[in-house]
Order: sequence, then C-alpha cells, then structure tokens
Amino acid sequence: MSQVEKFARTKLPKIFINNHVKKVVQEALWLCKFYPEADKEVVKTGAWLHDVTHLVGGYKGKDEHNIASSKTAKEFLTSINFDKNKLKKVIHCIKAHRTSTPPEPRTKEAKIVASADNLAHFVMADFLVKRMGLKRVVKKLRRDLRSKFMLPEASEKARRLTTNIEKRYKIKIYGEIK
Repeated sequence: MSQVEKFARTKLPKIFINNHVKKVVQEALWLCKFYPEADKEVVKTGAWLHDVTHLVGGYKGKDEHNIASSKTAKEFLTSINFDKNKLKKVIHCIKAHRTSTPPEPRTKEAKIVASADNLAHFVMADFLVKRMGLKRVVKKLRRDLRSKFMLPEASEKARRLTTNIEKRYKIKIYGEIK
C-alpha cells in the first residue's frame, strides 16, 4: 500500500474508501489506457486524494470539499517530498474534479480524474441508492451525464451503465444523452 493510499485511509471511513475512492482509482486507471500520454502517478494520486476532506468538515460544506481536499493533499504531499512538478498537477486534479463547479479540468490528468469521479457514481449506483435514496441518486446521475468535461470513453460507459440502472429501478434517468 502506498503512502498516498495509507493517508487517504486515515482521513476517510472504510466504507467510503471501498465504495467510492477505490472505484474512482479503478476507473481513472482504466481511462489512462486510452490516454497513454497522461501521467499515471498524477492520476492515481489525484484519484486517491480527490475527496480526502469530503466527509471530514472544516470547510463551508460539501460544495467546497474540492478546495479543502486540495489544501490537505498539498500539505501531505509536501511532507513526503512528492515531486514538485507533479504536485501542481495533482492539486489541479483535485481542485477540478467537481465538474459542476469551477475550476474546469484543463489537463488530461484532471479530465481523467473528473471523469472517473463521475463514472464511479454509475458504477456504485446500487450502493448510493441504499445510502441516499433513488431520487437523490437520479439527480446526481443526471448532473454527471450532462457534464461537459466527461471524456468520451467515460461518457460511453456511463450510458451503458445508465441503461442497466434504468432497467433495474424501472426509471428514466435521462432522455437524450449527448
């Protein structure tokens, strides 16, 4: 287990790590296969740390967890002498992972982490429905499907997963998916 993974595990509950963070890491590494120019270490580090303060507090609410998580990640990564050039890229991945709020993901690595975060919601839909209720999950998935930052491979996988979710729950998540 890497230092980054160990750190994330000290900040977040096991259930959140297993049902969200690990899925984001998995989907991010899957997306890296389509983008060999992307720095996998940056992507993997950003994926592990993107939500590191999401459930902790100490900021104005979940809407700003991307900023709080980037600050916590920067402090941690600096303390372990993480490569300074890669550090800036990781911090951008974390700040830009919330595709519904600024900043926009500008780098390939940030687009991968943001897409993987959105995609993880589809992968873990059953878990989310049990925790949040169907109505809130449908709203979240609709928002994710509309994201203009989803990479094409992630959008395609989300569309396939949406079909399965719609059948399983006998609902319509989104009409015309572009």
